Amino acid sequence: MSKISYDTKYGNTIANKLSYPEAVNEQVYNSVNAGKFEGFLPLRTHKKKNDVTVECTVQGLVPVSYYFYEEVTEKMFLGFVSEVIRRLRVCESNMIDPNNLVLDLDMMYVDPVQRKYKFIYWPIVNNKISIPASVFFRELPSRLRFSHYEDHTFLTVYMQFFNTTAPFSLRDFDKMISGLRPAKILTSSADSPSSKKAPEPPAKINIFEKGKASIEYDPFAPADTDDKSKNRITARSPSSDYVFCQECGTKNEINSAYCSLCGKSLHYPKQDAESKKKVSSNKPSVTGNKPIKYARPKCATLIRVKTQEAFYISKPIFKIGSNEVCDVVIKDNTYISRVHASIITKKSHFYLIDRKSTNKTYLNGLVLPCETEIEISSGAKISLADEDFIFKVE
Repeated sequence: MSKISYDTKYGNTIANKLSYPEAVNEQVYNSVNAGKFEGFLPLRTHKKKNDVTVECTVQGLVPVSYYFYEEVTEKMFLGFVSEVIRRLRVCESNMIDPNNLVLDLDMMYVDPVQRKYKFIYWPIVNNKISIPASVFFRELPSRLRFSHYEDHTFLTVYMQFFNTTAPFSLRDFDKMISGLRPAKILTSSADSPSSKKAPEPPAKINIFEKGKASIEYDPFAPADTDDKSKNRITARSPSSDYVFCQECGTKNEINSAYCSLCGKSLHYPKQDAESKKKVSSNKPSVTGNKPIKYARPKCATLIRVKTQEAFYISKPIFKIGSNEVCDVVIKDNTYISRVHASIITKKSHFYLIDRKSTNKTYLNGLVLPCETEIEISSGAKISLADEDFIFKVE
């Protein structure tokens, strides 16, 4: 059976080692590398005796699992599903096997520069590790955490499709998703039963196009620099008995100075009675369908001083050690334990943990106690035995 491996030593590479009777379809392989299929990442092959490996470099890309690490909104979810459907339709229209499209949130990516989804397609005959589209779409909602400030009726309709429609049809599924997306609610005059001409549907929304999409949570959105952002009013419930944190959305007592969950300061700008009344009457209730903006998650990188390799921290638990199961594998240093240390991500905060290593873990020259979470900040020097790293946050 073929084996997928993730190698961080040479530029974050995903390798698919083939086994009999799997084989590379040279025609499709050349078409993918020629850019014939938009959004598919280029590939390369390595042959050693009878072993064939197909590789894909994902340097600088963000896994979709990390992009959806915080609470997911309806618009983000439906936009992503529509993009996957589009790629499957590209496979069908070009008569290539759609089962070779990698449907795994950890191996589906977002380009933070172009702000577009990127997909891996294995041009393999007799592929043994494919995931059917019906299984991926059915299980997708269970992999995500949805915003609790929104109406989840769309999820009910989404799951009812799988309970009432058999067998799975990509065309019917695409039609259902198109009906759920806000940009496609209005029908054309040809489809409308009424004799009146229906209004023209609005243009399609690209969730990565800055300034044209209303995204409540966008990890790639630039931080606010306008002076007006310093005077934003903290969202309150209609009864003013509670105050909601702008950082994480947690409900706190009205007189609280700091958020009980993330510890951020809760601001109460000075206003006269008339302006307060005006704000309370026009400000949408947090109990309605309009979610509060979430803070932009921080992107962290670990740089190995000896080789200047940069490792993007893309998982909630990021392991460092000499064992192959680690996210950063260090084999050229015998002082590194199998799983030496880990970096934990919690709500845009990062913590370093020593995993009972033989030669200890150091933070800025100080030894860490075993199995204890110590928060780290950008610029920190992390030493695993005599192996040095620099931790950076952008």
